[in-house]
Amino acid sequence: MKERTLIYLSLVVSILTLGYAVWLHQHAEEMAIEALRKREREIVTHYAPKVRTVYLDMLGKTNALPQNPQTLEELLSPLVLIVEQVGQLPEAPKKTETSK
Repeated sequence: MKERTLIYLSLVVSILTLGYAVWLHQHAEEMAIEALRKREREIVTHYAPKVRTVYLDMLGKTNALPQNPQTLEELLSPLVLIVEQVGQLPEAPKKTETSK
């Protein structure tokens, strides 16, 4: 009698383990994506004040800065403006002809 109880108990544990493995396999991608989003928010929250200071020093205007960035894309979007400004040459003053 004890042997049958052990057999049924091991069968139930095996079925539960298999069910958990299937559930975990189906939800692994969702859990990984959520973990990445959480880490991204942590990084953005940590570095936002430092990046804001850099943007203020480089851009000089506050309207280009993101108010409450949640993603790295939002945090680093003003960097595109900075890179675009680096590539532009200032307009040279026009030469005027002076009469002699």
